[in-house]
Formats: sequence, structure tokens, C-alpha cells
Amino acid sequence: MIKKLAKLFWMAAFLILFFCSFAQSAEIQLVSGERLQGDVLSVGEGKMVLGCSWGEADIKLEAVEEIYFVSREQKVSDKGLLLRDGTNLLGAQLTEKKGERFVFDLPYGRLIITDPEQLLYVNLKSPGGLLIPQGLKSVSCYILLQSRGEFARERIVGELLQYLDGAFKVRTLQGILQVPEAAVRGITFTGEKLSLEKPDLKIWDNIPVQGKPVSFVEDTWTIEAPFGVFLVEEAGMIKEITYPPNQLSPPEKEGMFVSLRVGTDLWGDILAWEDKNVELSTQYGTLTIPSSEILRILSVSLAAVPNTPPNVLSLSAKPSTLKPQEVSLITCLAEDSDGGALTYEWAVSGGSIEGSGSQVKFKSPYQEGNYSVEVTVADEEGREAKKRILVSVAQPRIDWSMFRYDSQRSGETNSKGPNIDVALLWNYETQDTIFSSPAVAEGTVYVGSSD
Repeated sequence: MIKKLAKLFWMAAFLILFFCSFAQSAEIQLVSGERLQGDVLSVGEGKMVLGCSWGEADIKLEAVEEIYFVSREQKVSDKGLLLRDGTNLLGAQLTEKKGERFVFDLPYGRLIITDPEQLLYVNLKSPGGLLIPQGLKSVSCYILLQSRGEFARERIVGELLQYLDGAFKVRTLQGILQVPEAAVRGITFTGEKLSLEKPDLKIWDNIPVQGKPVSFVEDTWTIEAPFGVFLVEEAGMIKEITYPPNQLSPPEKEGMFVSLRVGTDLWGDILAWEDKNVELSTQYGTLTIPSSEILRILSVSLAAVPNTPPNVLSLSAKPSTLKPQEVSLITCLAEDSDGGALTYEWAVSGGSIEGSGSQVKFKSPYQEGNYSVEVTVADEEGREAKKRILVSVAQPRIDWSMFRYDSQRSGETNSKGPNIDVALLWNYETQDTIFSSPAVAEGTVYVGSSD
């Protein structure tokens, strides 16, 4: 009998744990003003099933205004979907929950939350408007390939057809190429230069979500995010993808570097050259190129290019004059003509640097003076370029022109004196009594004396 009771107890405990693992506790704010607390058991077909202490409640989604997955005091947004990492997605509509998965429809696709602990808040009645820019259907791309040592870098201009199983399928004007992900340094869909500072996936500016692309099939991107899966059905929402730098094998000695007018540059072997067409075999496929589209052909010896150091275009501080313990934004604009990633190291003669990368914050020291801020920019080959600017630190000089500062005899000023490393600068012995208070004007101290 005891064994049977123990068995029933463990079965009940298992069922409770199983049930709880697929539920997410929440507080539901209804349009009518009522509030319900319980576990979200399922969502589908326009309704929500909520497990309350007194039983289950079937609630139409149109009757739900807000869902709190934390206490109401922690809510920091009034619109859209809010996640624990601070991501605030506008236009999100809750459509489904099965097991631990929450599914939201978005203006540009769908979001599948596989980790429900990341949920903070959902506003079903005010999801927030999101204006999708026009002309996002284009999937034309510019692919920069990994370097081959000191040889001219390859690139492909074409239309992305598919990304699956770690390879990009690209249609060019001369044929279809299959490019392994490992050979790609970066791919952009905007026509702008790639930002290669760090490996990243960039989505349209108003969507602050990062992740790793898994596939691009039938005009839909599948992106793996820390909290779930994004299905981006507007192909143009993806701006660029960049990867860590590495080197491909050097070209064969008999290989040729072929540059086309459309911007494609590839290493390959010329298999045939007829009157009007050239057949080029590359590592990613074979292209049939009209000879009129060929801009230049270089041999291995001619295509070797020495690595050049980065070029620091500008270094600025805003503001460039500070009070003690104030902060200035330091921005370095640099480029690498070889197309590689850049790293930034900062050094100061006083004060401190906060942050990293091409833009940092400089916090001024207590003492007045001119302080240098220097940046060292390095490329992937270790070549460096340096630039330095001066930032001035000074207390604003406020006159103290009369007894107790002003005509109201307030005896107060906004000026602050030094509070560390204070030392006597000078002293002077008068020949008679002093019956006055000192006055300060334009940085000079005046003292009245009877002599």
C-alpha cells in the first residue's frame, strides 16, 4: 500500500512539474479594467487559456489589453513587446502559444520565443506603429570574400537566391555561384561599404535585434536570436552580415585575377576564350563572361598587393574644452584601403577612457591643463596609424568683485576650487593693516591695504 501511495505521489509530482514547465505565470489586464492572474496555458484561434487558482479561463485576445510577465512596477514600456535584455519590438501581436513557445506576428515577419523567461510585457491594444521603408524587396548583394594573403581581394556582385547549409547561392550576370560561408568576409544589401569592425548581423535601424542567420529560403530569413527565432519575411530588412577575418588559400601560380565592369573580382582559370565570350572556372562555379564586360586580367605576380597601413581620416572631441570631471565624446574616423577590419587602442596623458572601438568617452581629471588623447588604429596585418588631439581642462573663472560676492551679500558662487593636491602658490607681507576683503577679477586677486 505504501509503495502504491509513493508511486502515485511521484506521478502527481511529475505531472505538476510537466504542467508548470509549459506554463508562464502572468497578470492579464482586460479592456474592461479587470485583472486576472495565472499561468498562460495556450494561445490560439484568437483566444487565450489562463490557468487560475480557481480553474481555467478562456479569454478572447481582443478583450486583453496588457500582459505582465513581471510585477507591474517593473514595466518600462507602454507599447509593443518588451524582453528582459531591453529589446522593445513594435507592432508585435501575440498569435500562438504551444508548450513553451510564444509566437508573435510582426510587420516584417514572425518572432518565436523559445525561452519564455525572457518575456517582460506585451501590449496587445497598443502594439506600436512601425513604418517599414519602401523598396525593401531588393536582395541584390555585394559579397566581400576573405583575403588570400597579399593578393587582390575577391568580391562578387549579384542577387542572393538562397542561403542554406552554410552556403550562399548567388546569381550573377554571368552565371550562378555557390559561395561557402567560410569564404565570406561580409555581405551587404545596401550598396554601402561594409562595417567590418566586428562580426555582426545588422537589421534595419529601427529593429534592435541581433543574432545569427540560419537560412534564407523563399525570401524569408531565419535568424537565431538569444531568446528565440526570428522569421524575417521582408528580405530587405537585413542590411549586412559580417564574419571574423581569416585567410583563404593563396591562388594557384597559373591563376588569373579577372575584374568585371559590374564590380565582381574573382580568381580563376580561363578555360576558353572565343571571339566574344570567356569561360572562367572559379572555386565557386564557372562563369561565361562576354569579353566586353572584362575590365582587366592580372596574373599572380601582378595581383600581389602589399598591405598598406590604415588611414586615420579624423579624430575629434566634443566638447574639446571641459571642466574637471566632465566627459567628452571622442570619435575616430579611419579606413583600411585593403578592406580589412580595424582595431582601436586609446591612450591619454591624464584622465581616463571609457569604452572601446572607434568612439569612446574621455573623462577629464581634477587638475586643469591640456591633455593629449591618442588613438592607435591597426589593421588585420598589424600595420598601424596614430593620431593625437589635445583636450583642455579648465575651471570657469568667475569674478568675486566685492565683499560676500554680490550686492545681495549671498557669499555663494557656482565656481569650484581644487580639492586635491592643493598647495600655497605665493604670500606677501604688507607694511600696514589690512581692513578689506579680497576681490577677484579676470583671474587676479586684489587686496586693499592701508600702506
